[in-house]
Amino acid sequence: IDGAAEVSVVGNYIGIDPSGSPLSCSIGVALQNGANRCSVGKPDLYDRNVIGNNDIGILVTSDYHDIENNLIGTRPDGISPAPNACGISILNGNGNAIGSNVISGNTVGGDASGIMIAGASSSTLAAAASQRSSICRTGDEPVIA
Repeated sequence: IDGAAEVSVVGNYIGIDPSGSPLSCSIGVALQNGANRCSVGKPDLYDRNVIGNNDIGILVTSDYHDIENNLIGTRPDGISPAPNACGISILNGNGNAIGSNVISGNTVGGDASGIMIAGASSSTLAAAASQRSSICRTGDEPVIA
Protein backbone atom coordinates (compact mmCIF):
# COMPACT_ATOMS: atom_id res chain seq x y z
CA ILE A 1 0.00 0.00 0.00
CA ASP A 2 1.85 3.00 -1.29
CA GLY A 3 0.64 6.38 -0.04
CA ALA A 4 -3.02 5.36 0.37
CA ALA A 5 -5.21 5.84 3.44
CA GLU A 6 -7.72 3.61 5.23
CA VAL A 7 -7.13 0.50 3.10
CA SER A 8 -7.85 -2.98 4.53
CA VAL A 9 -5.89 -6.11 3.61
CA VAL A 10 -8.09 -9.00 4.74
CA GLY A 11 -8.57 -12.69 3.97
CA ASN A 12 -5.46 -13.19 1.84
CA TYR A 13 -2.75 -15.81 1.44
CA ILE A 14 0.48 -13.87 0.99
CA GLY A 15 3.64 -15.77 0.01
CA ILE A 16 1.72 -19.02 0.49
CA ASP A 17 -1.26 -20.70 -1.15
CA PRO A 18 -4.30 -22.12 0.69
CA SER A 19 -2.72 -25.61 0.77
CA GLY A 20 0.39 -24.21 2.49
CA SER A 21 2.70 -24.43 -0.54
CA PRO A 22 5.24 -21.59 -0.78
CA LEU A 23 4.87 -18.70 -3.23
CA SER A 24 7.86 -16.71 -2.02
CA CYS A 25 7.81 -12.92 -2.16
CA SER A 26 10.36 -10.35 -1.11
CA ILE A 27 7.85 -8.35 0.97
CA GLY A 28 4.41 -9.74 1.71
CA VAL A 29 2.63 -6.48 2.66
CA ALA A 30 4.26 -3.02 2.57
CA LEU A 31 2.66 0.02 4.22
CA GLN A 32 4.85 2.87 2.99
CA ASN A 33 5.30 6.34 1.48
CA GLY A 34 2.71 8.11 3.59
CA ALA A 35 0.14 5.32 3.72
CA ASN A 36 -1.85 5.76 6.94
CA ARG A 37 -4.63 4.25 9.02
CA CYS A 38 -4.61 0.96 7.10
CA SER A 39 -5.52 -2.47 8.51
CA VAL A 40 -3.80 -5.77 7.89
CA GLY A 41 -6.27 -8.32 9.23
CA LYS A 42 -9.33 -7.60 11.39
CA PRO A 43 -10.97 -9.32 14.39
CA ASP A 44 -13.18 -11.70 12.36
CA LEU A 45 -11.61 -15.10 11.62
CA TYR A 46 -12.38 -14.74 7.90
CA ASP A 47 -10.48 -11.44 7.78
CA ARG A 48 -7.16 -12.86 8.92
CA ASN A 49 -4.28 -13.12 6.47
CA VAL A 50 -1.84 -16.01 6.22
CA ILE A 51 1.60 -14.50 5.57
CA GLY A 52 4.56 -16.83 5.07
CA ASN A 53 7.66 -17.56 2.97
CA ASN A 54 8.60 -13.90 2.48
CA ASP A 55 11.78 -12.02 3.26
CA ILE A 56 9.62 -9.63 5.34
CA GLY A 57 6.04 -10.61 6.12
CA ILE A 58 4.81 -7.06 6.82
CA LEU A 59 6.95 -3.94 6.34
CA VAL A 60 5.71 -0.69 7.90
CA THR A 61 7.47 2.61 7.18
CA SER A 62 4.49 4.91 7.78
CA ASP A 63 2.07 5.78 10.58
CA TYR A 64 -1.09 4.63 12.36
CA HIS A 65 -1.75 1.12 11.09
CA ASP A 66 -3.46 -1.83 12.80
CA ILE A 67 -2.04 -5.33 12.34
CA GLU A 68 -4.28 -7.91 13.99
CA ASN A 69 -5.45 -11.50 13.90
CA ASN A 70 -3.00 -12.73 11.23
CA LEU A 71 -1.00 -15.94 10.92
CA ILE A 72 2.55 -14.74 10.27
CA GLY A 73 5.24 -17.34 9.63
CA THR A 74 2.85 -20.32 9.69
CA ARG A 75 0.80 -22.29 7.21
CA PRO A 76 -2.99 -21.90 7.23
CA ASP A 77 -3.30 -24.38 10.14
CA GLY A 78 -1.53 -21.82 12.38
CA ILE A 79 0.95 -24.47 13.56
CA SER A 80 3.12 -25.73 10.70
CA PRO A 81 6.00 -23.41 9.80
CA ALA A 82 6.14 -21.18 6.72
CA PRO A 83 8.84 -18.81 7.96
CA ASN A 84 9.48 -15.28 6.82
CA ALA A 85 12.98 -13.91 7.39
CA CYS A 86 11.24 -11.31 9.61
CA GLY A 87 7.56 -11.43 10.56
CA ILE A 88 6.82 -7.71 11.06
CA SER A 89 9.31 -4.89 10.57
CA ILE A 90 8.40 -1.35 11.66
CA LEU A 91 10.99 1.18 10.49
CA ASN A 92 10.33 4.80 11.45
CA GLY A 93 6.56 4.28 11.51
CA ASN A 94 4.77 5.81 14.50
CA GLY A 95 1.51 4.98 16.26
CA ASN A 96 1.18 1.45 14.88
CA ALA A 97 -0.73 -1.26 16.78
CA ILE A 98 0.08 -4.99 16.63
CA GLY A 99 -2.24 -7.44 18.40
CA SER A 100 -3.79 -10.91 18.48
CA ASN A 101 -1.54 -12.35 15.77
CA VAL A 102 0.12 -15.75 15.69
CA ILE A 103 3.73 -14.88 14.86
CA SER A 104 5.97 -17.93 14.72
CA GLY A 105 8.88 -19.53 12.89
CA ASN A 106 10.41 -16.32 11.54
CA THR A 107 14.21 -16.14 11.44
CA VAL A 108 16.87 -13.61 10.50
CA GLY A 109 20.35 -15.03 10.15
CA GLY A 110 19.38 -17.86 12.47
CA ASP A 111 18.02 -15.52 15.16
CA ALA A 112 14.27 -15.41 15.75
CA SER A 113 12.75 -12.09 14.71
CA GLY A 114 9.00 -12.10 14.90
CA ILE A 115 8.73 -8.32 15.30
CA MET A 116 11.49 -5.77 14.70
CA ILE A 117 10.95 -2.11 15.60
CA ALA A 118 13.53 0.57 14.75
CA GLY A 119 13.21 4.35 14.96
CA ALA A 120 9.48 4.22 15.71
CA SER A 121 7.59 5.72 18.61
CA SER A 122 4.18 5.21 20.18
CA SER A 123 3.78 1.71 18.73
CA THR A 124 1.66 -0.73 20.73
CA LEU A 125 2.19 -4.46 21.07
CA ALA A 126 -0.87 -6.07 22.64
CA ALA A 127 0.05 -8.76 25.14
CA ALA A 128 -2.30 -11.44 23.81
CA ALA A 129 -1.69 -15.10 24.57
CA SER A 130 -1.80 -15.96 20.88
CA GLN A 131 0.84 -13.38 20.00
CA ARG A 132 3.99 -15.27 20.81
CA SER A 133 7.07 -13.86 19.23
CA SER A 134 10.57 -12.78 19.97
CA ILE A 135 10.94 -9.05 19.60
CA CYS A 136 13.97 -7.10 18.35
CA ARG A 137 13.93 -3.40 19.16
CA THR A 138 16.27 -0.59 18.31
CA GLY A 139 15.63 3.09 18.81
CA ASP A 140 12.52 4.14 20.71
CA GLU A 141 10.85 1.55 22.91
CA PRO A 142 7.35 0.33 22.00
CA VAL A 143 4.50 0.55 24.49
CA ILE A 144 3.41 -2.86 25.77
CA ALA A 145 -0.36 -2.82 26.43
